[in-house]
Amino acid sequence: MRMPVTVAMANAGIVELLKPMLMDHVQTVQNFAIMAMARMASSSPAIAETIAKGDTLSHLNMMMQQYPVCKTSNSIWKSKQKQKPFKLASGYLFRSIAKQTPALARSVIDCGALETFVANLEYFDADIKESSIWAINYSMYLWL
Repeated sequence: MRMPVTVAMANAGIVELLKPMLMDHVQTVQNFAIMAMARMASSSPAIAETIAKGDTLSHLNMMMQQYPVCKTSNSIWKSKQKQKPFKLASGYLFRSIAKQTPALARSVIDCGALETFVANLEYFDADIKESSIWAINYSMYLWL
């Protein structure tokens, strides 16, 4: 997103409007809310900090943990189709927040997402492995 548009949306309180959509029963709504938050967090540290406030990160981490790790290609096709977009979008949000400042990277680590991403490295799907590696990279890069 372009910076002026992102700032205008942040000033309008769009982040607070997106947070309830994370708990929606429709998976697609959750995924689009996560992606919108990730794109905004990627463009501004202030917006990333707004998203990181409260329990948003710990809630997302808890939701990622509720999907079991599929280690084989013989896993149920339907459950894999639900997991993949959610895990990819969540990984994008976590790394968009973590890349902004060391304090925000620390908040990603403190919510327990690092352990979840390490567990996702056992996942069968290469895209989810890659997303997890990127999230781990951004979370740890600022600490080295």
